[in-house]
Amino acid sequence: MRDLEEREVRRIRETLSARLPRWQPSPQVRQAVARAIREAGDRLLHDFYAMLRSRVDLDGLMPHPARRHLHGLVWRWLARVTRAEQPWLDTASSDLLRRIGELCGHHRVPMDMVSVGISQFGHGLTMQLTDATLKRTDMLAAGHYIGSLTQLAQERLTRAVFRWREGEAFPRNAV
Repeated sequence: MRDLEEREVRRIRETLSARLPRWQPSPQVRQAVARAIREAGDRLLHDFYAMLRSRVDLDGLMPHPARRHLHGLVWRWLARVTRAEQPWLDTASSDLLRRIGELCGHHRVPMDMVSVGISQFGHGLTMQLTDATLKRTDMLAAGHYIGSLTQLAQERLTRAVFRWREGEAFPRNAV
């Protein structure tokens, strides 16, 4: 099993290096994004859950303990990506996104709603940064960084949800 996980991490690194930027945001940019997450993260996640509730029976799909678990995983991912110099190559970040995607897949949360929520969250973070006292170049880098993070989350969550659903339909131990 460990060998399979290592091959998956290697495959992810190889494919992502061609698609995502290989730049490292400056410490000032990472700090500004981390501050925006701390200041607006709870509100933005609340808005995400409210959007989901308005479109699907979230309480019917995901019981409260599962939502609490999801919330904790999302916060762990947010904390992790703001500390990592290159979160798209960070194994722990990838693992957290995989676990979030599997949880969403298990509870049949519609992927299109997850994608809308991720975009909404990224937009909210970017708007939060407009109040920051960043230089213009740092503001642009922060917007690019948030865009890269939301793209990363969309790709990994979608992959995890579909892999989980394929595994559910075709159990791994089936012939």
